[in-house]
Amino acid sequence: MFSDKAGARSLSRALFALGPDDEDLPDDEICDSIGEIINIMAGLVKSHMEAKEIPCKIGLPHYLDSATEVNARARRQQATIRIGPVSVYLAVVRVQ
Repeated sequence: MFSDKAGARSLSRALFALGPDDEDLPDDEICDSIGEIINIMAGLVKSHMEAKEIPCKIGLPHYLDSATEVNARARRQQATIRIGPVSVYLAVVRVQ
């Protein structure tokens, strides 16, 4: 999942239920928050697939340096999704 810096900050603030008057999160906590959001989404995907009896193995998140690297992967699927008011790109790529 990738978004611009403002989108990542907004999603992180929402995860912690921070209001407009609350202090901003440090960058390392924003990164951790995005990782947690990815884990939540992966769990939902896996549950959905198991309910349909489709085997689904999801490994740990793998961080790529940029959207350019994601887009350069030949084996990928990508979609634009909305999480609340934020547009993000969700991409599944083959890492190995």
